[in-house]
Amino acid sequence: MQFVERVTPLHAAVLNLFDNPQANEGVRKVASTSMGGLSLIVEAAIPELKGNPAIADRVVTDLEAMGLLSGASLHVTMSGSGLLTQRSTPLGRSFLQFIADPETGSIP
Repeated sequence: MQFVERVTPLHAAVLNLFDNPQANEGVRKVASTSMGGLSLIVEAAIPELKGNPAIADRVVTDLEAMGLLSGASLHVTMSGSGLLTQRSTPLGRSFLQFIADPETGSIP
C-alpha cells in the first residue's frame, strides 16, 4: 500500500511505458530509426518530460528503488531493440494490474 501513496500519475505513466514500450507508436518510431538512451523513448511517450531530464531521472530512480523497474538507466546508449525491452519487474507488473481501471485496463 506504500506504493499507492508514493506513486504519482507521472510515476505510473513511466512504469507503464517501461512495462511495454512497444505499445507506444511514438516509441516504436524512435526505436526503429535510432540508437540512444532510454531518455529518447521517455520523451517520445511522455511529452511533459521532454526537456526535463532531472524529473525523468528522479522518477526512474524512485521506481527502481521501489523495485518496480530494473535496468532503466536513461543515459546508456543502446540499439533500437534494446530501447523496446521490457524493464518492469514482476512486482512492477503486479502493481500496474492493481492500479489499472478494472473495466478498461487503463492506467490512471
